[in-house]
Amino acid sequence: MIKIKIIEKTLNKGEIIPLTFDPIFTNIFNNEENICILEDFISIYFDIPINEVIGNLKILSRKLNKNNKLEASKEVDLLLSLNGIKINIELSNRCTIGVRERNLVYICGQHSKQLKVGDKNYQNIKDSIQICINNFNCNERDAIESYYLMNKRGKIYSKKLRIDLIDLEKIKNICYPISNKRFSLFKIFTTNKKVELVKYLEGGIMRDESKEKLIKNVERYSSDEDVFTLYTELSKSELEKNTMIAEARDEGILLGEKRGEARGEKRGEKRGKKLGEVQGKKLGIASEKINIAKTMIQKKFNLDSISEITGLSIKELSKLSIN
Repeated sequence: MIKIKIIEKTLNKGEIIPLTFDPIFTNIFNNEENICILEDFISIYFDIPINEVIGNLKILSRKLNKNNKLEASKEVDLLLSLNGIKINIELSNRCTIGVRERNLVYICGQHSKQLKVGDKNYQNIKDSIQICINNFNCNERDAIESYYLMNKRGKIYSKKLRIDLIDLEKIKNICYPISNKRFSLFKIFTTNKKVELVKYLEGGIMRDESKEKLIKNVERYSSDEDVFTLYTELSKSELEKNTMIAEARDEGILLGEKRGEARGEKRGEKRGKKLGEVQGKKLGIASEKINIAKTMIQKKFNLDSISEITGLSIKELSKLSIN
């Protein structure tokens, strides 16, 4: 029988937890103390002089509780205001219709909130822009696509509401150096190595203060025990799932061998392997979801966020919370 050894995942020398990990992204970007990083991000993304952003950019969503770093993960959205223009930044690691629909409802809701009781002049409404940073292939033509309300002939009805889709998979495959500053900006989301993060920030893409603060924060959270435990939970569950599959496959092989005949051995091995993989995958996936959910409950994530990430129902999560 094959012996499976589970090895806890660790960060190798020079590795960091990537910015696409929700707690890292939220704790760094949705933080008043790091407003300079956001100022550079917005300046680069919209090609606005940095002097026009400094002092005019505000975080509208809740502030971080400094005593609980992971509390921020309850809300992964980031809502900003630049001179009245609402900018919503969303990070998505899963390609689902539900996530897109949720993001659409959110930005439409924020856009409508600009109306005040008694308003008669709709032209005073500012733009609302949603930037969706997608850590997967969006199946779009370009790495950055903008969407507006338009008719079937492509005539734009309004530019007041805009949704940008960022495809990190496409950006990851773009060779460096890059002349496009926006591509360089999103390159920092595609790496788990400090040396590459530093390289992507070279060339004056950010002010020195912002660059140093970003690198310092990534290193700090990468070495934080709570953040690291949550980050490695998925990897650990994946190892456990693979172990279950391997063990079930081994049992199928042994069952086939006991039947004696060479033909029986082959049939038993094939059947055992297939059954083992199916059973192991089902058990592994279920165990993975439960383990991740338990960890997130312990870290005080809200149940809606946990349900969305794990696929478990609120009822199932409530039982886990009680247990």
